[in-house]
Amino acid sequence: MTKFERCWVYILVILVAVSNLLVLARVRELESEIAALEAAQGIVAAEPATVSLRMAQQASAGAGRREPAEPQPMQPAMQSGIFTAYAYCACEKCCGKWAQYGVTASGTVPQQGRTVAVDPDVIPLGSELWIDGEGPFVAEDTGSGINGSTIDVYHDSHADALKWGKREVTVTWYE
Repeated sequence: MTKFERCWVYILVILVAVSNLLVLARVRELESEIAALEAAQGIVAAEPATVSLRMAQQASAGAGRREPAEPQPMQPAMQSGIFTAYAYCACEKCCGKWAQYGVTASGTVPQQGRTVAVDPDVIPLGSELWIDGEGPFVAEDTGSGINGSTIDVYHDSHADALKWGKREVTVTWYE
């Protein structure tokens, strides 16, 4: 083997090593994104995911080949924001004339620990959302006082609603 050929072999070895490092870095980046999404959804992984060097090498070995990508379904975008949260119940004080109907704007019967009233221009009705410190809820209702970054958390009784009061909360949902 000539010096010239050896140089090319060394260059190729270096390129493969760099490619492996780039693949490993991307895998770690994706694992971090997955962990962040799982944390936002309250999912706790049993153990951290690990990727072996062999898997990274296999991935980089196929990096030169291009096969047509299959169309992937659109993933909903995760949104998050700080909201002023109030509590409400189905009484006339909280709901006015709408109290007589006993259903939400989306047609469901409100449930404590599930129903939240939102501005549908900000959080679409039917969206599953997570309120930090409170847990999962569903955007099922609207209200005349709900504008922008304001939400109402439903409670079964007026006393519970008064006790819960007003809070600043972080809300995460998918759009």
